[in-house]
Amino acid sequence: MFDHHDLLRLQKTFSEFSLDRMCRTTNTDLPALYHYLEFYGFLYTLKGLSVEYYCGYRTPEGEAGRWGRIATHYWRLSEARGTVFVVHGLFDHVGLYQPAVRYLLDQGYSVVAIDLPGHGLSDGEATVIDSFDSYADVLAECVAYFESRMQGPAYGLGQSTGGAVVLNHCFRAAKCGDSCPYQAIILLAPLLRSVRWRWVNMVYRAFSPIIRSINRSFVTNSHNESFNHFLATSDILQSRRLSVRWVTAMREWAFNFDQQPKLDVPALLVQGTGDRVVDWRFNVPAFCGKLSNVEQLQIDKAMHHLVNESPEYRRPLVKAVGVFLANHAASGADASGFRDPNTNERDLD
Repeated sequence: MFDHHDLLRLQKTFSEFSLDRMCRTTNTDLPALYHYLEFYGFLYTLKGLSVEYYCGYRTPEGEAGRWGRIATHYWRLSEARGTVFVVHGLFDHVGLYQPAVRYLLDQGYSVVAIDLPGHGLSDGEATVIDSFDSYADVLAECVAYFESRMQGPAYGLGQSTGGAVVLNHCFRAAKCGDSCPYQAIILLAPLLRSVRWRWVNMVYRAFSPIIRSINRSFVTNSHNESFNHFLATSDILQSRRLSVRWVTAMREWAFNFDQQPKLDVPALLVQGTGDRVVDWRFNVPAFCGKLSNVEQLQIDKAMHHLVNESPEYRRPLVKAVGVFLANHAASGADASGFRDPNTNERDLD
């Protein structure tokens, strides 16, 4: 079990990130860290694999450093086809992405994942950000840090808000005349507009001057009922409030999207038609209009949290991801599937 007492202890004792020191995954010295790793499935991810695992806090250099310490995780294979940077969505954190991490490791890719500012173990007021550009700055600094320390090319994989962050990182590089930071990107239900967009804007205009945050409602975002239950009842890293500043940043991202440059980076865009979080009917054509080399996969009735969907909806996703990475890697890769989160050793019920 990972409780609030463990969280407070871990935030105080989580070590500085260093590639000179692998993470200790035993319960002898740091029980709060062990409880975290066990509860969210990190130990299951590492089971049976020959992989070096590093974790800790990094304070980004430059402007991105104003957001404080960023919880950083690195799974390094001795001979990797490349390194995938995994970026989570709103309210999420790295712990929820262990199914994706294990799959990528099984396919021969090292993985880097961070908790965005205001999420998970990272510093910052819950869900507070001034602009999606700030998320992109934090990610860009992370990719730059690992550039000379990793094997093979870099790939980006983002879910929902994380997809927007990966894409915005590419946009910002293009505006500066730099090469794309990724050999290819994977966007899972990426965010541009949220559902009920007109209503969101009407409420925002009416109440944003007088309130700082709103209560969060836990919408059903997966057919995996145990995952939905876990988020709503057991995951203490889930914020129960949404900052109005985050909504401001989302609106800025959406309203300025038409001014973004076109990109030729190979991209895979995966979207479920049962998504109740993003306005995918508007978003998908808009994203495709900015990506000249994009493959699309539409999964009938799949919901928003694709990484943690139930197996029947996850199978076409992982097949597409495996084939896509294989096609854009230096060597081929087999496509199997994310493991079922229900086989995780953590108790979701």
